[in-house]
Parts: sequence; C-alpha cells; structure tokens
Amino acid sequence: MSRKSPSTAQKSTLKHRHPLKLKSLPRWLSILLVVIYVVTGIFQPIVLDSISRMGGAEKQAFLFPIPNSMGMALLMAIPTRKSHYSRRASLYKFPKEIIVMTLIDVSATTLTLFGQLMIGSGLYIIVYSSLTIWSAIGSLLLLKRHFTWPMWMGVVVVTIGLMISGVGAFTTFGLSTLIGMAVTLVGTILHSGVYWVSEYFCLHKEYPIHSTFLAGYMGIFGVAIFLSYVTGYTIPRWEALFVQPMEAGGGSYWKIFSTYLLLILIDWAHLYAQFTAVVAVGSVIVGINKAISSIGVFVLSHFLFCEVDSSECIDLFKILSLCFVISGVIIYTTAYHYYKKKQNRLQGSQKSPQEDTSIDQLPSSETPPLSLE
Repeated sequence: MSRKSPSTAQKSTLKHRHPLKLKSLPRWLSILLVVIYVVTGIFQPIVLDSISRMGGAEKQAFLFPIPNSMGMALLMAIPTRKSHYSRRASLYKFPKEIIVMTLIDVSATTLTLFGQLMIGSGLYIIVYSSLTIWSAIGSLLLLKRHFTWPMWMGVVVVTIGLMISGVGAFTTFGLSTLIGMAVTLVGTILHSGVYWVSEYFCLHKEYPIHSTFLAGYMGIFGVAIFLSYVTGYTIPRWEALFVQPMEAGGGSYWKIFSTYLLLILIDWAHLYAQFTAVVAVGSVIVGINKAISSIGVFVLSHFLFCEVDSSECIDLFKILSLCFVISGVIIYTTAYHYYKKKQNRLQGSQKSPQEDTSIDQLPSSETPPLSLE
C-alpha cells in the first residue's frame, strides 16, 4: 500500500517542528558540552596510553577496544526526539544497516587503537586528525558529492602532512613505526566509512533509523564481538596476556580496571556531547574543535610520556606534520561551510516558500545520519 502524502495542514505543522539544535539548549550548557567534547577528545588516547604503560592493553588480549564500544552502547540512554521507530522496532527494521555499520566500526576501532598502541598517542593523533578528509572523500565517491577547489586544496594539504609524518617516523624510529602509522591510517579511513555509509543508508529510507539508536546498537554488538574474543582467547591465556604484562608494567588490577572505567566514561561523554550540542555548531567549529583536541594530545603526550618513550617526544617532523594536517582540515571544513551556504541560497531562490523543505522543517522522526558536523 502506498503511503499517503501529508495534507496541507500537516505540512504546516511539520514546518514548526524542529530537531534538537544548539539554540534549543541553554547557552551555558552548549558551551559546557563543546568544552567536554574537546577535553574528552584530548584524554581518550592519553588514557589508553596510560593503560598500555601499566601493562593492561596487551594487543592480543583485545581489552582495549571494549571501552569505545561500551561508550557507544550507553548512547541508548540519551533522551531522543520522537522517532518514527522505537528502539526495539529499529533493531528489527534495520538489521542490514546495523550489521554492516557494526562490522565497519569494529574493524576501524580495532585497527586505529591497535595502531595507537604501536606508535603512541602523539603520532596517532596526527594520522587520526585526517578523519574529516577521508569522510569527505568517501562522500565524494559513494554519494557523488561535489568538491570545490578550496576543498581539494584542504585534501592536498592533509596528504602532505601525512607524508611528512611518515618520512619522519621512518627516518627516526624505523619500519615498525611506519607500519603502525599505516595500520592507524587504514583504521582511520575505515572509521570515516561509519559516517558516509550511514548517510548512504539514510538517503534510501523515508524514515531512517535514529542516529543514536544506530550508534547504540553498534556499540552493543561491538561489545558482544569483543567479549566473545576475550572469553574464547584471552581468558584461557590470562596469565600470559594480562598478569605478566601487568607485573612488567608495574600496574595492578585496581589501577588498570578503574582506568578502563574512566575511559568508558570519557568515551560516552565525548559521544554524548557530539550528539547533543557539537553537531549543531557547524562544520567550521567542529574542525576547529578537532584541531584543538589534536594539539592538546600532541603536547600532553610529550610532557607525560617523552621521558619513557622517545616516540612521544615532539620533533620538527611532528610539528610540521600536525600543522599541515590541522591546516588542511580547517581549510576543507571552512570551504565546505561556504559551499553549503551558497547551495542553500541557490536552493532558496529557486523554491517558493510553500516548497521550501529545509532540514529544520523535516518531521521529527527524520534524523540526520551519524555525522562529523
């Protein structure tokens, strides 16, 4: 049976229904959430580095990806706008989307965090800062998005920055560090797929799954996958994969597991801030926030870990690389912002007021996909 089009009265009602936006929040709360987003973005890799140095993040044990998935799973607790489908109905209505997105996220999380454990948070954040660019390129290839020349310039600048960091890592630390950077880069590219693949799915649904429900189910199934591995592989080898590294690193059960709980809280707070406030401030501000987080990780990892690990120390290659990557991201996000404003003006001039259907006028059940904006 075909779906009936809404009446004129219904359309008029829809025009006054708005999704959660920055202006819907008190100003002080909006500022607080953006600050939380930046601060938690700094401490995510730093805290994982600390766990690793205590011996609690042995690569084969696969405990390190669990906090990220747990943070996503806890998004289910976030109050949402009225969704066309309930939490339970979403699970049965969108099994393909949930499964595909979970597999992408699990693979991306595993590779990026595995790479971080190989190269340290200082080099990791340089590579991971390119996430916005890879998301844009994915949208270009899969969604046929248009790129302006300033947007391409941002991509080129980021690429130069990554090349500088690769040359610096190889000449200073050798092949193993370069391999770790390559692993992180592949994971970052996969992680970008979380954003543009979710958008691809949403474009083909009149009523797509609510973004927080999608992220929540990705987290739940991600935790299930990682715990299955831990149960089947890690626990039978607990002495070799956890106890011995813990003793060698000077850690303890209390220190390691309390720090893991802290990391879960940080991951959840980062995602909560992203979904409630940060997505509403626009691509330019998001790009700047990511730049601030990257610089924070870069500097803090130097002061915390340089004395015990030379790969965490700031050098000329790292400074140049970070400057290029951050500059490229800001160039791209600024160019995208102005391109989007220009497109909106053109569309507004071509439509009559009755035909205008901007995102502010969508039904409350129609939610944007997972987004970097």
